[in-house]
Amino acid sequence: FKHPERPGLVTVPHPKKDFPTATLRAIMKQAGWSKP
Repeated sequence: FKHPERPGLVTVPHPKKDFPTATLRAIMKQAGWSKP
């Protein structure tokens, strides 16, 4: 996925429904999201 305001891409494994916790953290970090 491409963030409209940040450089680079966020790679998300597909078609998996469940991600390992470390993978989810890495995706959130790349996307610039914080944990709710």
